[in-house]
Amino acid sequence: MRKIASLFLIVLLASSAAFAHGGTGNLLGTVKEVHEGHMLVTTKDGHEVTVHLTDKTKYEKASKAAAIQDVVAGARVSVTLEKDGKTAVTVKIGSSTSR
Repeated sequence: MRKIASLFLIVLLASSAAFAHGGTGNLLGTVKEVHEGHMLVTTKDGHEVTVHLTDKTKYEKASKAAAIQDVVAGARVSVTLEKDGKTAVTVKIGSSTSR
């Protein structure tokens, strides 16, 4: 019973942290294209997803504040999405796949 209660608590805390950030989901992938107001991300399974970018979207690279200019084709990203599942709240920029 204790294991079930612990698991429930972990799930509850994880979900509340996601809602605290204003998003409902995450998207992991590689940036294919960046345009004004949106970017195209290719997921691990090969799906292409259009992510809308707004003036409220926050960018982060190496745990520091970044800008839209830091999002380039080939960069790996982790995107926290709004409730609509299409608009970025936060874009965390990782390393580029081309070296």
